[in-house]
Amino acid sequence: MSRKLMALACVVVGLHIVGILTLGTSTARGLLGTSLQIFSSGLAAAACLGASRRGRGLSRPFWLLAGCGMATWGIADIGWMYYENWLHLVVPNFSIVRILFDVQGIFFAIALFLDQERDSPSFDLETLLDSLQIAIVFLSVFFGLNYVRLLRGDSDTARALLQTWIFDALNIALAALAVIRTLSAPTRRLRKLYGELAFFLVIYTACSSIADYVQAVRQVPTGTWYDLFWTAPFLLGALWAARWKEPEEQAAAAPHSRKNLARLATKNVTLALAPLFVVALVVQFGPEWRRTGFMLLAMSMVCFATRLGLSEYRQSDSAEIARRNTLAMDSAINGMAILDAGGKYIYVNQVYARMIGNTNREALLNP
Repeated sequence: MSRKLMALACVVVGLHIVGILTLGTSTARGLLGTSLQIFSSGLAAAACLGASRRGRGLSRPFWLLAGCGMATWGIADIGWMYYENWLHLVVPNFSIVRILFDVQGIFFAIALFLDQERDSPSFDLETLLDSLQIAIVFLSVFFGLNYVRLLRGDSDTARALLQTWIFDALNIALAALAVIRTLSAPTRRLRKLYGELAFFLVIYTACSSIADYVQAVRQVPTGTWYDLFWTAPFLLGALWAARWKEPEEQAAAAPHSRKNLARLATKNVTLALAPLFVVALVVQFGPEWRRTGFMLLAMSMVCFATRLGLSEYRQSDSAEIARRNTLAMDSAINGMAILDAGGKYIYVNQVYARMIGNTNREALLNP
């Protein structure tokens, strides 16, 4: 499969080169270039969906979200082709096409914030709330820093530069976050998954920043060598997804209680940053946009409160279950012991302690 995909990627690149060298400045060259970009993003999306079916645990929603990000870019490029090659018009600043290009990174951001500790294959309520919170932050960024300022009457060059700067800044932030998530992943499998995502995002950011600046700011039409800077990352993404195989590994050892406390504090701080970030953007809105801004802020605060309440409920529920299990094992007539990955006792009941000739249970747990 990967060899066939590699051959197909070479054909796509070859068609790009042939079109640039033989079609001159005709409309057909731009149409061919955009069509190949759309095909590449669709190919990457299909490969990601295939990887999702092969995956287990967290990698299933991860690949599904990555595929949605790839597909959203392709849908936006179809709209771009409609304006440029059919209507022969510049895409309007407030078109859904530009919005889709800007917000396709939402799906990668959600994938980066999936709960690595739970490693769940499904979307639960907490994940949906996190996804909504991320979407609100993205919309606040683009609405507050981009479209509201465009309505104030900036020049076309200033608008293009602003859109390019925001697009590049968010891509850089996503790549940096992917590196952080790679370093903090609890298992080798997840480190491999997020490490390869970080590599893809770095390549995508570097290529897209060049192509976006040239085509959006300098008004270079499609059908040039710069089209390859859009196509190449998606072909790379398709090859990455097609080659992905779930490595076999044992479950990660339970983290130390201090690490659990640090991760809990980090998670709660991260949850609180989202509404604070939205507040920082809303205060910059003009009077005519305050209502929209406060609606986004209210939604963000509701998501934060609900998410925090769910986390507290799950923690208390887990603590109660652990307490009941401990009581049940303490009162059991059979000897019971639990060892960690290093072979050290983390639990023994009194019966087990007597069985091995040590009546001091605490001495076994704290040698």
